Amino acid sequence: MIQYIIVGVVLLAAIAYVARQLVRIFKVKNNACGGCRGCDIKRQIMRNKTQEIKNKTQRCCNY
Repeated sequence: MIQYIIVGVVLLAAIAYVARQLVRIFKVKNNACGGCRGCDIKRQIMRNKTQEIKNKTQRCCNY
């Protein structure tokens, strides 16, 4: 009987893990970093975006 309980707990943990990973995949599908908040790729992307915005405003405003 204890074996069934252990197997049930392991199965529930596996199902919960898979569900969590699926939610993370669909939730952050547009993020190149996969949801990482401190990675170098995200910093580089954000730096490039801010530089693009600055360059666009400079091109627009400088006649």
